[in-house]
Amino acid sequence: LATTRLPDRASEGPEFDAEICAMIEELFGVDPRVQGQVEALLTGQEDRVSPSTFRAYREQNAYGQYIMQYPGIETRALSEIRRDRAIFLPKPTPDALRGALDALIAVPDVRIVSHDGKRLPTVDIAPRGHLDYDGMVQYIHKVKDGRDFYLVANSSNSSVALDVSLRGQFETLEYWDPMTGEILPVPETAITRAEDHVTIRNFTLNAIQAKFIVGKKTK
Repeated sequence: LATTRLPDRASEGPEFDAEICAMIEELFGVDPRVQGQVEALLTGQEDRVSPSTFRAYREQNAYGQYIMQYPGIETRALSEIRRDRAIFLPKPTPDALRGALDALIAVPDVRIVSHDGKRLPTVDIAPRGHLDYDGMVQYIHKVKDGRDFYLVANSSNSSVALDVSLRGQFETLEYWDPMTGEILPVPETAITRAEDHVTIRNFTLNAIQAKFIVGKKTK
């Protein structure tokens, strides 16, 4: 997955530029020498978009997921390049990035969504670049001594209810509270197990709070 701009010059010298451009075009189906002419817009409403829908069209297609225009240049379907494994997003909007990552990564390491459908706190950037920050939901994942540690933090002034999906299967799952030191097993009634991941439903965090999810994987 590449965003914003593709390389069109070689660090070794200009005599290698053509080789670099040919390599990039083979990977992404985009000639990096004309990327300044590229206009991209994600208009679809779906959260999950398959690679085959990331296609290059001169006009919006019936699905309306992704439009790329190359003035004067014949367009090609991105999915025909490199067996669905390469996507270039000239304008990486949050929806475009979400769709591309969902297309390329079948099961992400961690997926966090709202349990009750409410919008999660995030960073909003106004058109003039002003940063409107009301806190965020973030996580860090580390593996140590055979256990997986997921620190999930809510830095906003509002409580959040989350559904947290973790890749893999787990023998044990626990909540660790770094403020109190309390360790509790995750109730089995809160866990949904699939073949390649587990989901902890209704994981709640108060305002300005963080908790660990600690697990030992079976595979």
